[in-house]
Amino acid sequence: MIELQQLRELVAFWEAGSLSAAAEELDLSQPSLSRSMQRLEAELGLQLFDRRKNRLVFRELGLRAVEGAKRILLEAESFEADLRDYAERLSIVRIGASSPAPLWRLSTMIHEHFPNVVIAEEQRTADELAAGMREGRFRLVLTHVPIREEGILCRKYLEERLILELPPEHPLCALRGLEEADLTGLTVLSYRNIGIWRDRLDQLEGMHRIEQTDVAVLEDLVRSSRLPILTSSLRPSPTASFGGRVSLPILSEKALLPFYLCGHKRDQALFEKL
Repeated sequence: MIELQQLRELVAFWEAGSLSAAAEELDLSQPSLSRSMQRLEAELGLQLFDRRKNRLVFRELGLRAVEGAKRILLEAESFEADLRDYAERLSIVRIGASSPAPLWRLSTMIHEHFPNVVIAEEQRTADELAAGMREGRFRLVLTHVPIREEGILCRKYLEERLILELPPEHPLCALRGLEEADLTGLTVLSYRNIGIWRDRLDQLEGMHRIEQTDVAVLEDLVRSSRLPILTSSLRPSPTASFGGRVSLPILSEKALLPFYLCGHKRDQALFEKL
């Protein structure tokens, strides 16, 4: 089935003029974007590009596909805007967090206690979350920086620790946990969109990360590789079933963050229920 993201990538490729320029604009690797275009052709059963030495060139059919993709994307934007307008008229809880796993945990808890509400999730920086609370854009946020302001409730809610999942034959599996020195020289697979953790990981010197924004590509790498995988203590890793990996916590203080639940006093009943 063709996905909207594939159509966005097709249009970005055409507008940028080359795969490399489009990949940089989309924050993807060039091989990942190339594979996406191959999948699009396979799903359509049509050849959109001529393959010349080290480059793809749009065929006339590919240019027609770009025009169609633009129309579909405009319609999708209109569709999304209409739904968002309607959702605002329903019972909606707009939440935000500075890391994806706490956001997932908070969303799950809200669904358990309030199954009929609509939840809108956003991942933002601590400053953006604080500003969103002041402006009333968020009803609840989970942030690693507590918001201590009048009219806002705040309490420590949970902690998140970085975990490495290693193949069972890896020599580090003999340890109970990993110190910073154990990470030196390691090459690990990682999801890219991890919020505040990207800054923290940059402080863990000596560990090399292969990052992916495309979850499907990351899962393909996991299946075909015995490299360690970086994940979170807050959620079962989607990669844990591949190769029977062993989960070890990273013991450095740089790999542990507290998260604070913040909400408006007018939402005290919702805040206390969680």
